[in-house]
Amino acid sequence: MARIFINTKEELFKLLLRLLYFLMTISYKYFIVLGCIILFSSCKEDKKISVDPRDSFQYEDYLTSINLPISQSINQAYELLQVDDFLIVSDPDEFYHFKLFDIKDQKIIGRFGKIGDGPCEIFFPTSLQRIATNSNTIGLNNRRKFQFLEVNLDSIIKGGKYGCDYSTKSFDTDYQKIVKLDHENFVGVGLFEKRFALSKLNEKEPYYLGLNYPFESEFPDYNHEVLAMAYQGNLIVNPNKDRFFFSSTRSANLDIIEYQRDKLKPISINHFWPPVFTGSSGSSVQAKMSIENKAGFLSASGTEKYIYLLFSGKKASENSNYSDVILVYDWNGDPVKKILLDVKVNLISVSEDDEKIIAYFDDGKPNLILFDINE
Repeated sequence: MARIFINTKEELFKLLLRLLYFLMTISYKYFIVLGCIILFSSCKEDKKISVDPRDSFQYEDYLTSINLPISQSINQAYELLQVDDFLIVSDPDEFYHFKLFDIKDQKIIGRFGKIGDGPCEIFFPTSLQRIATNSNTIGLNNRRKFQFLEVNLDSIIKGGKYGCDYSTKSFDTDYQKIVKLDHENFVGVGLFEKRFALSKLNEKEPYYLGLNYPFESEFPDYNHEVLAMAYQGNLIVNPNKDRFFFSSTRSANLDIIEYQRDKLKPISINHFWPPVFTGSSGSSVQAKMSIENKAGFLSASGTEKYIYLLFSGKKASENSNYSDVILVYDWNGDPVKKILLDVKVNLISVSEDDEKIIAYFDDGKPNLILFDINE
């Protein structure tokens, strides 16, 4: 072992300084390595983003509502869809599921979607889809019978009888919601092992399952059926492009997906936070939300250019089912603007030309209101 000879106090002091510097260098490198290990480990897992989606928007619009007289003609709205100068309201009565209104003249045109088990008949709930722009063809997802129908509104507008252009055979009974992509392909969500499923026209079994559930790794105790119940929401197809989006209602998550030759390609995955819930599976599949859960996107609407999401971000104790904030994204998932309304609502529908928002809220009576986006 080498010996160190120290002849003076000055040499001793210099040696101690060198030793201290050496120890500090080792500690510094050690903490850098340790920090990198921790950072790498955390990135390997699907962690929730503690980010409010509103923070990504630089531009804001403030809109003032106009009350619509046709509010007096409805009892309760479950869904809205604008089709050119017309508004469809899901407002089931004893005989029909939907009411069709003329927006300009503020009058009811007719009713359609006869309730029953016969040909072209449907049950509640049945959801709406605009098949394509420049067309009055509407898609109906008869969810209780796992079917999809198409209806042309022209006969109803002209005072004719309601009918349907066609009705599919029943799809897989695990589907919760399904929409049409093209003349023979459909995409949906349901009690599947993966987030999305693709099916062919009149074929019962899905031919493709793809994408994981948001924050799936955080729920090792729950199977895919429970996760499907926890992540219910809005599924909307771009009327003129091979893209669709899904926005979850009880948590803030937005997936924009492109359909490519019988498979799905993620375009933009925005997972902000998972739901807080307790689940059960077996004979009864449930996902019961905690009082601490924060709601996500309450309602949604899609045009060829943009995606409109009614954002909550609140707990149940904070009246989470109503909001005055609409977040607008393009179909690449980029934030466009934040729209602030003068009243809290829980349903929205945007016109295909991105000029009008019609919204709904209930304050003891049903209210349909209109916002001019270009005001």
